Amino acid sequence: MNAYKPKLFWSKERIMEVYLNSIEMGDGIYGAEAAAQHWFKKSAANLTKHDAASIAAILPSPRRYKAVNSSAYVNKRKTKPSE
Repeated sequence: MNAYKPKLFWSKERIMEVYLNSIEMGDGIYGAEAAAQHWFKKSAANLTKHDAASIAAILPSPRRYKAVNSSAYVNKRKTKPSE
């Protein structure tokens, strides 16, 4: 039941922000800002759409896949339109 409580108080944008800033995005890399710094050496605010798609494409297996020099699987996921 607690999983539904944030919906009562937070907007969808806030829920997504908290999620993106707490999930693991690589070995010991937690959050969007840390992922942006690690993979692209820049702030998350300065990521291009391509950079952001590269990070998103490695989820849900960020220890297996890399956002840069990616596998064919990750490259395919980067170009898949969001649903």
